Amino acid sequence: VNEKLTPGIIGKLHYGCLEEEFLTIEVISLETELRTWKESGKKEKVFLYNRLLFRDGSDYRGFGVFNSGLKDEFLNLKPGNWIKIDRYVPIYVETNIKTDIRAGIY
Repeated sequence: VNEKLTPGIIGKLHYGCLEEEFLTIEVISLETELRTWKESGKKEKVFLYNRLLFRDGSDYRGFGVFNSGLKDEFLNLKPGNWIKIDRYVPIYVETNIKTDIRAGIY
């Protein structure tokens, strides 16, 4: 069963955004890989590296890259689902225009 999600169920907000600072997007695909990161003198960290391809209600397309801990927050980021994200997600549109958006989905 591919059930549509209510926009806003998945995206948690980091910065207490106002409503107009949200984007509601449709998930096209999500690629995830396990990566490790080690800073000198610190313990190695393991995290999920996620590449999200999406479109909004228009023909605007882009992808976001974001990291997460080893939890299952992304189980509902499936193609066809609509989610609400804030404008701190790194989004690179296909025209290579980079918007001032930092990681905000988790």
